[in-house]
Amino acid sequence: MLQTLTVHQKKIREYYHNYFINNWICPTYSEAAWNLSMSTAGVYKHILNLEKLGYLTRTASGNVEINKNLQKVKVLWDISCGHWIDVIEIEPYSNFSEEIEVPSSMLKSFDTGYALKAEWDSMNEIGIFDWDYVVIKYQNTINDGDIGVVIIKDDFEEKALLKQIYKTPSSVLLKPKNERFGSIILWKDKHVEIRWKLVWVISNF
Repeated sequence: MLQTLTVHQKKIREYYHNYFINNWICPTYSEAAWNLSMSTAGVYKHILNLEKLGYLTRTASGNVEINKNLQKVKVLWDISCGHWIDVIEIEPYSNFSEEIEVPSSMLKSFDTGYALKAEWDSMNEIGIFDWDYVVIKYQNTINDGDIGVVIIKDDFEEKALLKQIYKTPSSVLLKPKNERFGSIILWKDKHVEIRWKLVWVISNF
């Protein structure tokens, strides 16, 4: 199931993180609501969701604590949701210019996770917008309806695209999640490869 960190959740998580660094305690719900220009009920609702996602923890006394068990994920390259782009392969031990932090529990089902930065808006109906981070895992077989990175290749180059994927015996159907875009049919004799599965989205507005 696709899991998404929304804009408000990201804002609250960063606020709590920075507050804790400066004060060594977390703010009250009312204090957070005042500083974030939100209602106390709204802050509480987002904190419950952030707890489910693994970013924050509520103690028995009701206090909010930052989850320190975070893992850095390397941002590899941009991935288009709307048109084919060249694949730029980056070796896992190369120097990366950007990293993001995610709960370690997010990555517990696989050894190594990476992130890509989304481009275009053909997947915005499921919450993937331009410049969002999408966390992926290497997996070349996925279930119908999963979101993944599809590669088409020839002897000279590889092209990549992020779409919802459906398979038939003779083809791969790539579906957008935006009615302005059409589906793409790839015949399996055209060197089609599913390389990564999408597991998480982090909004980056």
